[in-house]
Amino acid sequence: MKNQTKIPLKHLLHVINSLLCLLFILFLSCNKIDEPEGLKLKNRQIDIEFEDSVKIGATSGYDISYSVRNPFIASVENGFIKARHVGSTYVMVNSNDEIDSIEVNVRPHYELFRYPIDSYLNGREYYDAKHLSTTVVLGKIETNVNHVDDYSIEYLIRNYTKEVYFYIMLSYTVGNTLNDVVLTFNESYYSQVFHTLIGCYDIHDFSEDIYTFINAFEISKATEIVTLSLDDDNCYVKYEQLK
Repeated sequence: MKNQTKIPLKHLLHVINSLLCLLFILFLSCNKIDEPEGLKLKNRQIDIEFEDSVKIGATSGYDISYSVRNPFIASVENGFIKARHVGSTYVMVNSNDEIDSIEVNVRPHYELFRYPIDSYLNGREYYDAKHLSTTVVLGKIETNVNHVDDYSIEYLIRNYTKEVYFYIMLSYTVGNTLNDVVLTFNESYYSQVFHTLIGCYDIHDFSEDIYTFINAFEISKATEIVTLSLDDDNCYVKYEQLK
């Protein structure tokens, strides 16, 4: 009979222990709980029309919360962006302390004239009227000046997109600071003017044919006030900066 090789007990225990460790590692790997996925955004920029809503498209293995930098422009409700007024803002997305942002641009349904009006000096180009003297403004106006003095200019302007003509009156203080802007339209455009304004502002007050709009939800937070009025022949839009 051939001699059988005996494996030392110490070595045998070592092999068994190694096998048990390997089995234990395999067991853990099979039952390992996957880490939740991090925050992912479908879009980093969303263009939306006034009063419309769109799903944000954010996913994460953790809870997601939202905040809006300027809630006057947009809000978030149940994962949907709601367009409240024309303008741009950012939606901040937070998930497990991972923060990202989405740029939101709200477009008007209807735009009879461009906003903000204080940079609207003629139908083709746009300037900052707040820092220009009446002399400089006159140099930038194409034609059709209806009135001019030391502190005010009124001229006819054409909206080249809508083929609409209207007057703009710029009124200045002594220091050549723009005090207010008044637009004059034919009264037939009253409804279109109203719908242009309602996309950019909140109604603050109204009585008969006079509406007052502000660029905030509360008058205490507003920086601009706009008045829309109507007479037999014309409708007027007056822009004033609040101190």
